[in-house]
Amino acid sequence: MPLTIDQERAASDRGGARLVSAAAGSGKTRVLVERLMRYVDDGYDIDRFLVVTFTRAAAGEMRSRILSALNQRLAARPGDRRLRRQTELCARAPIGTIDGICGRILRVHAHAAGIAPDFRVLETDRADALLSAALDDALEEFYGGLDADPARRELADSFGAGRDDRALSELLLRVHSAVQSHPHPEVWLRSMKEALSTQGVTDVGETCWGRVILGKIAAQAEYRAGRLDALNEALAEPGREKIRKACADRLAEAASGFRSLASAAGRGWEAARSVTVNFPTMGSYRKEADPIVNSIESLWDECKKAYREKITPQLADDSAVLLREIEATRPALEALLDLTARLGALYIERKRRQNAVDFSDQEHLVLDLLEDSSNGLAAELSARYAEVLVDEYQDVNDCQDTLFRLLSDGGKKLFMVGDVKQSIYRFRLADPGIFLKKYNSWPSAAEALLDGEPGKLLLRENFRSRGTVLTAVNHVFANLMSPRLGELTYDNAAALRVGTEAQEGGENVVLTMIDMSSDPDSEDEESPDKATKEACHIADRIRALVECALMVALAVVIDLIPMPKWPNGG
Repeated sequence: MPLTIDQERAASDRGGARLVSAAAGSGKTRVLVERLMRYVDDGYDIDRFLVVTFTRAAAGEMRSRILSALNQRLAARPGDRRLRRQTELCARAPIGTIDGICGRILRVHAHAAGIAPDFRVLETDRADALLSAALDDALEEFYGGLDADPARRELADSFGAGRDDRALSELLLRVHSAVQSHPHPEVWLRSMKEALSTQGVTDVGETCWGRVILGKIAAQAEYRAGRLDALNEALAEPGREKIRKACADRLAEAASGFRSLASAAGRGWEAARSVTVNFPTMGSYRKEADPIVNSIESLWDECKKAYREKITPQLADDSAVLLREIEATRPALEALLDLTARLGALYIERKRRQNAVDFSDQEHLVLDLLEDSSNGLAAELSARYAEVLVDEYQDVNDCQDTLFRLLSDGGKKLFMVGDVKQSIYRFRLADPGIFLKKYNSWPSAAEALLDGEPGKLLLRENFRSRGTVLTAVNHVFANLMSPRLGELTYDNAAALRVGTEAQEGGENVVLTMIDMSSDPDSEDEESPDKATKEACHIADRIRALVECALMVALAVVIDLIPMPKWPNGG
């Protein structure tokens, strides 16, 4: 099947960094392979391309697909010696995971990185054991200096209460893990200590905590205002004049109050505190025989409860009170950041004594080498690679994004493929905001007129599912996803489209939701309980369908068997 217009653009467009937003089932792997083949046809060797995938299995499949594409071309031109050489080069072409790519670079430049070239990469269980031992050392040092340091005592009192220090240990490990996604963990920790200062701050909305709270309040207020407005629009339908007269002005007043609150939250803490949302008494409308009466009752009670029990309590204290509380907790937080830095240092020491690194070390060590302008490594590797192609870009973190830019001449030779709707690895420190920032700010590739200007391309056709399935998915996503929930406006550009006429139509779609609220690990995508419940539900559904099919088949068979004729007409 020939490439679609959008696939053709993604396979052939050049001239600068390109971001491809590839919907599910849109043939992104085919596009990546075809793009490489176009370069090979233009005279490039296949080993001049760095191809980064998310898993080893994906890397193996990518290499296999590239080799298959080369063999197809070779079958058409069996005497082409250059093509035959490309099949040989494919075996050693740099195609792999970010861990594997960094490991290869580090082996060659181990001396410059300050480690032995025969270093070993720790498996997860061994790395966890060394980190646990480093944690014990860090906590022993921490408690040893407790009497001489009031900040340490405050941290211990806050998180070390009870019979053991489990709470402090778990917090320390979480912070240490989160810090590894940053290009320079030690620098980030120091910057966080500076951010704790409230010197010169008069409105708590200027602090990182205040900004988070105000952002959530604004989101809640905008959501309530939108629902009230939608209900008011429904009251404009014919036959609802009495209800509209009794309720419309009150609904509009409450919606206006929520919009004012959302606007004020953007100006600061005290501005938000100065806004009051009113819920005036409704007129007489409850006797009307209209389903919308129940909707008014439900939404009105919901909005009042949300405002009085969720929003108002968060704004109860003024900036002066909260700033004093922040300042009072600052020493303990600074002690936590110092302890996190010490844990990181002790962990590195233990790994170095065993001539070992973990996956995160490889990324940071290579990043340090690339950022060192004195060794010229970034320029050398950028010149070696004609292009850097990265799959699943929605799941990279800040450290990896920086690495890819340095390996591709400051990002000028970077080809990124991803789909923010499929980002599920935030719990592994992935940052879909990196993909979204490019998606929202870059022009389309067709509008990127200047040489080297970055641009984006969209692959929206789905070649995997029936039209009814895509319609159902679009309906659910359009109602669920927004910049605040899902980090994306699910508009026409994001919607899935049928790729071929053969996919049109299909059976009705049944949407099933499994209640995971009883699962304590329900937020963990890899929770064993979640996987078990999903598997059991799918098995039950398949069993029911099979049983239904057998019953239908049996009914058909019975209908085909002629009934015996009994004597006397029985």
